[in-house]
Amino acid sequence: MMINSFTHIKKRLLPLILLLCLFTPHFCYAQDLITDTPTVSAINGRDYYPAAIAALKDAKSSIHLVMYLVSVNPYHKDSKVYTLINELIAAKERGLEVKVILDQNINFSGDYSQSPEEKNAWCFKILKEAGVDVKYDTHKTYTHTKAVVIDKERVILGSSNWSEKAFSQNME
Repeated sequence: MMINSFTHIKKRLLPLILLLCLFTPHFCYAQDLITDTPTVSAINGRDYYPAAIAALKDAKSSIHLVMYLVSVNPYHKDSKVYTLINELIAAKERGLEVKVILDQNINFSGDYSQSPEEKNAWCFKILKEAGVDVKYDTHKTYTHTKAVVIDKERVILGSSNWSEKAFSQNME
């Protein structure tokens, strides 16, 4: 009974802890900070990719991803972005619950009948064909989030899109 209560409390406190971390200058501006506890990790820009790969491979029950941009070239299957997508597919094949929401970046002119930009189209296609539960956000939603929730306990949250530039050039 005590363990169930602690788990329930931990799941309710996790979003609050994450918000506090996001708005604490220590986590926002630290260049070389890498800490790891069961619930909070702060990762500098260059360490995002290896940490994300390790976390996806270590997932036991679920992976939920909300991503503004997954810039994948389907002809560069050895890229870091393609490797991340393949890890999502591998997790699905291992029997994990994998859910993905991508931004469709509707034109903000107010004409919602326009089709979305194609920035996430290849990722959507690759995941959909592999049987992953992948969706676009709604026409009235602007998803700029870059978040991965693993096993409902571990969260990777930050400014890194899944793109080669984010992993090699940008200061995310």
